[in-house]
Amino acid sequence: MPNRAHRRAAARANPSQKQTHKLPTQRCLLWLPASGGYLLRVDPIAHTFTTVEQPAEAWHLDEDEAEAVCLVFRDLTGLPATVRPYFASSQG
Repeated sequence: MPNRAHRRAAARANPSQKQTHKLPTQRCLLWLPASGGYLLRVDPIAHTFTTVEQPAEAWHLDEDEAEAVCLVFRDLTGLPATVRPYFASSQG
């Protein structure tokens, strides 16, 4: 029976057999309650933004990116924004 040192040495020798338990990246969108829609695009130079009503048409970001964009959007516009998870519908 291999001890912990043997298991660690085997894992280092065979990194392809090492199992990871990472969760898949969560896709998110930004909800803008003041406009009643989801963020589609931002133009920081012109200080404009576009929203859409349907989540499927909105700007999809990874969770970390969405948090960063949300903070920058709040700083630029002063408007409230929240990050919401996006679950793609399998219905066509």
